[in-house]
Amino acid sequence: MSTLLLFPPQWCPSQPYLSTPALTAYLCANGCETSQLDLNVEFYDWLLTEPVIKIFLNRVYSKFNDLENQKYLPPSKQSLYSRLAWIVCSHPQEVAERIENAKMTLRNEEHFFDLDKYRTAMQTINDALNIVSGACFPTQLGFSSLRMRALAGDFSKILDATQDAVENPFLSFLEEKVRFLQAKKNPCLIGISIVGNSQLIPGLTLARLLRKAFVDTHINIGGSLFSRLSDVIPMHRELFTLVDSIVLYEGEGPLLALHNALADGRSLMDVPNLVHKIGSDICTNKIGSPEDINMLPTPSFDGLPLNKYFSPYPILPILSSRGCYWAKCTFCDHHYIYRRNYRRRDANRVADDMKQLSRKYNVIYFEVADEATAPNAIAEISDQILEERLNVRWYTSARLEKSFTLELLHNAKQAGCRLLLFGLESGCNRILELMSKGVTNETAQLVLNNSNQAGIWNHVFLIFGFPTETIKEAHETIEFVITNKNVINSLSFSPFEMSKFSFIAENPAAFNVTKIKSSNSDFTVWFQHKANKGMNSKDVWQTVEFLIDKLSEEHIYYPVYSSIHETGHIFLYACVKSAEGTAQLPISRYNKNKKDIIPISTDENWFSLKPKLADGFYCTTLKFDASKIKTRKALPNKETHIVLDVNSRLIFPNSPIGDSILRLCDGNISLKQVAEHVSQRHLIPVAEAESECLSLIKIYYSMMGAITLRR
Repeated sequence: MSTLLLFPPQWCPSQPYLSTPALTAYLCANGCETSQLDLNVEFYDWLLTEPVIKIFLNRVYSKFNDLENQKYLPPSKQSLYSRLAWIVCSHPQEVAERIENAKMTLRNEEHFFDLDKYRTAMQTINDALNIVSGACFPTQLGFSSLRMRALAGDFSKILDATQDAVENPFLSFLEEKVRFLQAKKNPCLIGISIVGNSQLIPGLTLARLLRKAFVDTHINIGGSLFSRLSDVIPMHRELFTLVDSIVLYEGEGPLLALHNALADGRSLMDVPNLVHKIGSDICTNKIGSPEDINMLPTPSFDGLPLNKYFSPYPILPILSSRGCYWAKCTFCDHHYIYRRNYRRRDANRVADDMKQLSRKYNVIYFEVADEATAPNAIAEISDQILEERLNVRWYTSARLEKSFTLELLHNAKQAGCRLLLFGLESGCNRILELMSKGVTNETAQLVLNNSNQAGIWNHVFLIFGFPTETIKEAHETIEFVITNKNVINSLSFSPFEMSKFSFIAENPAAFNVTKIKSSNSDFTVWFQHKANKGMNSKDVWQTVEFLIDKLSEEHIYYPVYSSIHETGHIFLYACVKSAEGTAQLPISRYNKNKKDIIPISTDENWFSLKPKLADGFYCTTLKFDASKIKTRKALPNKETHIVLDVNSRLIFPNSPIGDSILRLCDGNISLKQVAEHVSQRHLIPVAEAESECLSLIKIYYSMMGAITLRR
């Protein structure tokens, strides 16, 4: 009896996820014929090709032209029009033509570590995904993110989205893939691993297609997302028209028991952790004990296309523990997945996992994918790696604890640790206490300094908008970051979101929180909420914008890591580019002088200079005024000239003469020649044309940076 395990989109395609490799290894070790496919990386590899991007681009053009032909643009269509206008005016055909090269850049070690080429490749990929998003509006598909309106939690809308050819960008790919599987494989059991909200709709889309194609095959879903939905699953019988069963919590033992029960033709009632349908009833079996973590085999990545991931080297995930040894953070519900059961794998087993995988797949890069790896675990793993003289590089997540001494971190660096991910969350001690982080900003400063001195790159995560957090307290976090800019190597930030089984969600009054969307029938693991005290969403985004401005001014590494969007990619840069002995990148290679920008003296003859419209700025003509999209009024069909700033996502109104001026700014002719062309085109005196040109160019050069000048 054969089993097929599938990892569906949407997830970041830079490296494999651990779920199906861990399950594949366990089932194979127990004599089960098992294969696995990473449909997520295959989806991105299929999507980011010139022919496919052009298919989506044709849909964009068709939608845009339909809107442009209307007499009025109603408010309900204005957001769509704005999105499509951005795409159509940003040279999308060139994006389609460059996309294959962009993929190759991320997979090529020489080009990947050339930051200019890396930035260009990632921008091209993001532009291509923006084309896909415009075609599937209001869906927003990113390199490591997905937003679909059906994900708000209404299960009937989620089911509808699984067969929505307009808003579901995964449908045609999954239809093609299921046809391929139907012709090549005949498994008795198919398992679909859904670990995050972004996989829910594509994962259920896959289940629907598999159900139709493999009528006699048992289809199972597992993964942490459905463990967190365990309380509402019995309320949605329609789910079991797509699948036969669902495994909750850790899956190795239950999936093996399910495989054996199906093979032997036995009842499923004895399969632990299983939710399944018997007649008209939805039954949840007894929850069993998890496996001994030291008895689990080394993960198997057999069958996964390691050359297709969007990185120059494969980064393989392993675990040194399951659960969280702290499990007290009030915003987190990771503990629920492991039912507050924390277990550590012996350090010698972890080192052996690295050794086996390194030899089998010829890799040296690893993620120790724990929720948080304890300091003593890092110390023991480091000792074991050094004792066995393994040539490996690795990164992991950790808590900011005093136990991370300089000596411990020096040892970890010698053992190949190159990146530590720290959840600082806040630089305000009151907020840290409210979060039950168990640390202070003084401790955080000490550990970050130790990490930097030891030569291990540190990346800090921040949360803004925690319930009752004030603007003043948020600025304490910003002050902490800027004060410690020489020891914080990189950081990322996000607004607070309330997770379903977090302490806050279960005790909202203690945090002055009102839950807006908390019905038990909601098929979501995130609750919308509002806090009676503290910042609102506008305050949060203004705080984030202020932080970005401060980082741009004062943090030496910000130009580098703000361009490297994935932690796996930051890890590789830290491995290959960091200077020996310190957690520093050779910034001088990346902060190049912009040759096109020249200082202009007060007595400069502007008309002798050659203006050029800067990269990221486009002048265009539309049928509707996109600069007035948020007026909430129907817009008349009237030719309008605008300038788009792709980097800041801003739209500036323009005039017919201004449009002519900017279109002539190609860096090859002088401003005097531009004025002469404008004079002839618009039938105005040369002096008037020169005045118009000089006024516009000065504004766009000095205030907006939209014009560069050459002598």
